[in-house]
Amino acid sequence: MFNLDDLTEEEKLLWDKINSKMEKSIEDIKKENIEKMAKDLEDPNYFNHYKEVRHVTDYQREILIKINAEISTTNDQNKLLEIDNIVENFYHIPVPSGVDYVEKIDEFLDAFDKEIQDCAIKINTKNESE
Repeated sequence: MFNLDDLTEEEKLLWDKINSKMEKSIEDIKKENIEKMAKDLEDPNYFNHYKEVRHVTDYQREILIKINAEISTTNDQNKLLEIDNIVENFYHIPVPSGVDYVEKIDEFLDAFDKEIQDCAIKINTKNESE
C-alpha cells in the first residue's frame, strides 16, 4: 500500500506538482463538458431526437435526472379531458469512482424537496430500493 509519509521531501514536492496538474486538468475537462452541455441545451429539440448513448463526463457513472411537469384538465364530472407536457428539464450528477451513487441522488433529492416544499406537495416517491 502506498503511503505519502514514506516519500522524501523532494518526492512529496513532485507528488504535489503532479497532483496539482491532474486536478487542474480534471477541472478543465469538467468546465469544457459543462460548456458543451450548455451549448447543446440551447437547442430546444436537443432531447427530442435520437442521440448516440454517451456520457456527459469522463466518469464511469453519472446520474441523469429528468423532471417532467404535466398539466391535466378535467370536466365537471371529473373526467380527464387532456394532459399536456409543460416542462421537461434535465439535470446531471457525475458520480466519481468510489462514491456511492445513492448518497449523490439522496443529496439531490433532499435539496430538491427542501426547496420545493413551499410551492408543491409531494404525492409519490418511488426508487430502486422499493
